[in-house]
Amino acid sequence: MKLVVDTNYLRAPELTLFLAETDQNFAVITDYAAMEAFKTESIPTLIKSFEIVSQYPRQVLVLKSTTAVCGLHSRKSGLQRRLVDHKQTVAFPAFYAQLKMAAAGHSGYTEQLLESGRVASQHMNLLIDDAVGMTDTFLEMSERFSREERRIIRTGAIYTPAIVQKFVHASLELAKELMDIHPRVVRYPRPEELMNHFLARMAVCMMLLILHWVGDGGQLKIKPEKIRNDFVDVNFAAYALYFDGILSKDQKLSSIAAQARHILSI
Repeated sequence: MKLVVDTNYLRAPELTLFLAETDQNFAVITDYAAMEAFKTESIPTLIKSFEIVSQYPRQVLVLKSTTAVCGLHSRKSGLQRRLVDHKQTVAFPAFYAQLKMAAAGHSGYTEQLLESGRVASQHMNLLIDDAVGMTDTFLEMSERFSREERRIIRTGAIYTPAIVQKFVHASLELAKELMDIHPRVVRYPRPEELMNHFLARMAVCMMLLILHWVGDGGQLKIKPEKIRNDFVDVNFAAYALYFDGILSKDQKLSSIAAQARHILSI
């Protein structure tokens, strides 16, 4: 199995069990997992975060940056393979060796890694502004659904045809908006390939998140930091749709990933 690993699972004993079970089990590492680990700007913390996967270097798949992934074409053939950064995947053992050397006091490696941490922190902070700027859009999308429809979606109950139709239309509109503002999207995917595009799958996960936020009350009162953190979560969920699932201790994230997979299968 190939499972996307949430940051909160990198140090989990269950990850060791998963990788030790068979050499055909792979840990899929996204750029956001790396950024969340790097933002601590602490070498010992980084070593702990990547210690488990470093013991199974041949079972680690490092993905391309999300920015790059958003620019990939959406043909079904080779879809999963195109997400993998083969150079970084091969170089993963060398990366962990650099961490160990930095911890041993090699200043050159230390400064390089800490600079990566500072860049990661800046990037994560920028997400707050982007997320807050879209809250009006999120609220407008949620208002299309009745309180009962939001409850059905949030709890994973059986969708009515009307819910499916509303959800698909809202997700497609959100996907178009995301594609319009993304610098790497130079043309829209063909209709039959649209849901293969990362931003379309991200839109599905975002719609599920929005309806979780609003709940029964029809209001959106979420702190900016929470919006940013939840955005990172739906990034993991969107990637999980290309693989066999996700390893996470976050029940809401796991639920969104499972619901999104079901929606794509309808």
